[in-house]
Amino acid sequence: MITYLHILALSLPLLMVQGTAAAKDITGKARVVDGDTIWIGETKIRLHEINAPEMKQTCQTSKGKERKCGELSKQALQRLVKYQTVTCKAVHCGCVR
Repeated sequence: MITYLHILALSLPLLMVQGTAAAKDITGKARVVDGDTIWIGETKIRLHEINAPEMKQTCQTSKGKERKCGELSKQALQRLVKYQTVTCKAVHCGCVR
């Protein structure tokens, strides 16, 4: 989990605006959907090169305790953007939509 949070924290400035081919940078208050997706206004934004656990996904600690990894990743992103204005830089994506 610690390694994942470091990756998430380092990747926060590298967000990808989805939707239009000529995407522009966008700034505003972020509404966190899950560990790798936010909305700013009417724009859905995915963290670039981050694949967070799905919301209902669970995992086990090294001691065998089950954890709600999807919820934990969402909470981590919420802590990073809380009370801040977020600027998302548009990057080219050859993704399959």
